[in-house]
Amino acid sequence: MKALVSLAVVTLVSATHASAQDAPVRGTNVPAVGANDALSPQKFADAASAGHRFEIQSSQIALRRSSEQGIRAFAEQLLSDHGKADRDLKEAAREQNVVIRVDFSEDQKNKLKALDDAPNEQFGASFLSLQALTHQESIAIHDRYGKEGPAGSLKAHALSQLSTLRTHLVRAEGSADE
Repeated sequence: MKALVSLAVVTLVSATHASAQDAPVRGTNVPAVGANDALSPQKFADAASAGHRFEIQSSQIALRRSSEQGIRAFAEQLLSDHGKADRDLKEAAREQNVVIRVDFSEDQKNKLKALDDAPNEQFGASFLSLQALTHQESIAIHDRYGKEGPAGSLKAHALSQLSTLRTHLVRAEGSADE
């Protein structure tokens, strides 16, 4: 049983990392942003919003699919935190005259479908591994914009989210180790 769960986690994470190694910040929850690309307010807002919306949708899947209390509690926390963060991001973007205009990428759609299709006995591990990966990516983009982005409400938003994103990452990684 443990081997099957490990295989599912490796498969989901491998599929997600396959295009990300030695590549721009890209993947499950952020539009392609190369390491040397200028991270404009528009690119940051689009990437951050896509990340929040991905977390919301993956958490909705978890609430629908999982009966594990720990998974459900984490999904509820993610829904609350990322819902608020996305609302705050939209306000920060509005203050800087940035219109968020990003939809899920095909990669994101595929990750959500893979999560939704995960076998019941592997769902919790798949959800947690996906959360760990997506939060690593979100931390990277928020940290980068917080350091390199122009002063303004979007930069303040990026910096304000880092603590929550890191808490989510620790929880996803800690739960996955149990």
